[in-house]
Amino acid sequence: MTAKTHFQRYVWCIKEYAAALAWPGMLAIAIALTAVLVAGVLLRPLSGQMSGLQQRVAQAKAAHGGRLMQLPAADGAIEQLRQYYQFFPAKETLGVWMGRLYETAAENGIALDQGQYQLSHDGKGKLWRYEIVLPVHGSYPQVRAFLAQVLAKIPHLALQSVSFERQKVGDAMVEANIRLTLYLSENNA
Repeated sequence: MTAKTHFQRYVWCIKEYAAALAWPGMLAIAIALTAVLVAGVLLRPLSGQMSGLQQRVAQAKAAHGGRLMQLPAADGAIEQLRQYYQFFPAKETLGVWMGRLYETAAENGIALDQGQYQLSHDGKGKLWRYEIVLPVHGSYPQVRAFLAQVLAKIPHLALQSVSFERQKVGDAMVEANIRLTLYLSENNA
């Protein structure tokens, strides 16, 4: 047999196997060949890099006596968290902030006769939440002005929700139900 005959025979065998496998078999072969190619081209150089990094880690541990090193970024994160908690006033100043809330309401012609108040702590962090629910009666512009001013005066106060209701379409006055949360720190140190 000649080389040409051998080549023709291989081509014929490949065609027969391809016909027997159909498209799912051919797809499986293509996926297997792709996996081999990826392993050879991409993973082999990465394994060399990984062994180099493992050697560097071993050298660093040996240089420091096997102790774990504290990363400087951790100190930065702790400092950022401390600064975050310092933004919030101490829990003991709650009366001052409630006084500002009532003053702002009076400045806008809104009487805060009654409300629901609840102080809570989630136990995980250093923040306390003073949840305030205020039923308010006034004109729509008065209520909006009150909310804008109180949120500007007390930056650690959050508006959770507000709902408006009118008795009649033509009424100038609205009944508003305002939910606010005042955030306070456990201690400011």
